[in-house]
Amino acid sequence: MRYQNNGVDKVENAEKHKIYICDDKKVYKVLKPSITTSGLSGNIEPVPDPKEAQEIKSPSPAQLKKHRRDLDILTKKSLPDSAAKIELKKNEITGYNLVVSHSKINWKKVGEVIEAVLGIAVCLALIGALIYWLTFI
Repeated sequence: MRYQNNGVDKVENAEKHKIYICDDKKVYKVLKPSITTSGLSGNIEPVPDPKEAQEIKSPSPAQLKKHRRDLDILTKKSLPDSAAKIELKKNEITGYNLVVSHSKINWKKVGEVIEAVLGIAVCLALIGALIYWLTFI
């Protein structure tokens, strides 16, 4: 999911997420995050690998399971390169990405669809057989 507002304080159970801050240049992992109605604070640590940073910013469908608890905070504010305490005010947050991946399959519905398809196939086969039989009478 992608949210285009700065309402990051509305994210429930933020402590259960891996929180990253993405500015124009780098991606930072937030250690000991605190999300309040006024913004976000915590210690930051840069993600050193550019490939991993790109994967965090926009995971492919194959990577969604790995990143299903990622919360990416987007900002235009330039951040320091060193690990330091950071505070982002609500107006400095331009948006956030929350990766949500649910893979629960409703097997009852799958069974109902298969049953309906097979039922239609049997009915069509019977109608075809009846038409074939009637052509010989």
